Amino acid sequence: KYATMPKQRLWNARFLKKEFKIRLAHRAMDLLTLPHGLNLATPIQKVAHTYMVYLRRFVESPEPMTPADDDAFTELLRSMLLDRSSIPMEIARGISTWRDHRREDLGPKESLELEDALIRFFTARVGLRLLTEHHILSNPKHTSTSNAELLLRNCKINESYKNDINESNSSSNPELGCIRTNYDPVLEVRKVAAEVKRQTMDAFGVCPEIDIRDCSSSESNFTYVPHHLQYMLVELLKNSCKATVMKHRRHRPDSDSSNNNISEDDII
Repeated sequence: KYATMPKQRLWNARFLKKEFKIRLAHRAMDLLTLPHGLNLATPIQKVAHTYMVYLRRFVESPEPMTPADDDAFTELLRSMLLDRSSIPMEIARGISTWRDHRREDLGPKESLELEDALIRFFTARVGLRLLTEHHILSNPKHTSTSNAELLLRNCKINESYKNDINESNSSSNPELGCIRTNYDPVLEVRKVAAEVKRQTMDAFGVCPEIDIRDCSSSESNFTYVPHHLQYMLVELLKNSCKATVMKHRRHRPDSDSSNNNISEDDII
């Protein structure tokens, strides 16, 4: 509740403005110093430039001193919050381009160095997005509908989730920014599994059974970030369902693969 108080929000906004300038500079530097020539790939340079543009906008923005300043700062954050796949997909294109121009594969040591550098970048990016989303979603002037649209864009889940997100923001099950107390992960798993089953059926015409077992205590109190769990569940279950379907189709001579129209972004 403190994140919605005007004085606390102003303090948070000033902290974020200072912190984001540092973090954005670090993310740009992470990309510009990727090892083994990956930093020279055009898509990587493009993402690094995006972070530097964001950094300049933060530097040039005024210090939040009034509620109106906080509203303007929140809109600045919202304008910078791309959907969750844009930067990872651009980096994936950069890696693909970089591999196409290499004459030899990396050795085990070099591969580990590159993997560690990318893990550091993406881990830090999660923290940056979490701070951004929390400040946006804790603004009391933003409606639950606009918040649902933001979360849907981040989670890459179907529009049918919008009612679930709006319902979760009700007074009986409140969210504090992007954090929810008394969160029911079992219910979340069941909702995501139903959505993944629908998408898998649309793509392949068949879906393996998803077995959900509740091993939690009825008295447990779970606090978490719902759209992070939703995203992880969607990716895990989608990839598992696709792998299961493809494995069994390879052993069926009469199988028809003409309906494999699921998009690359759904599977990545």
